[in-house]
Amino acid sequence: MMDPIVTLNLVAQCRAAYVSGRFNAALNPLISPLAAADTLLARFPPTSIMVGSFDPFLDDSVDFAHRLNALGVRADLRVISELPHSFLQFTVTLSAAANAAEGFAAWLRDAGRESGR
Repeated sequence: MMDPIVTLNLVAQCRAAYVSGRFNAALNPLISPLAAADTLLARFPPTSIMVGSFDPFLDDSVDFAHRLNALGVRADLRVISELPHSFLQFTVTLSAAANAAEGFAAWLRDAGRESGR
């Protein structure tokens, strides 16, 4: 299903407005973290990725989490069923978004305890 908020057409329009035609967004690590070198990604801290199942960046999020894990970086991926891109903006109106936010807060607390902070 398509994201009802961020369609692929909107992504293309935003990319065209944000990225000069001189750059290939898919190859620029400042625009797409998937384009970053392994040596950089291997230095990432533990990473949590939450993405809605309707998000147009779902596949990229899955690929990024797999890549980090393959490089030895702990990357937790949570795909939140039937939610769009930017679903955390809807925590007041959507219980699934509120639950996801609570889950992320718990992840942050646990990560802080593990690092001794």
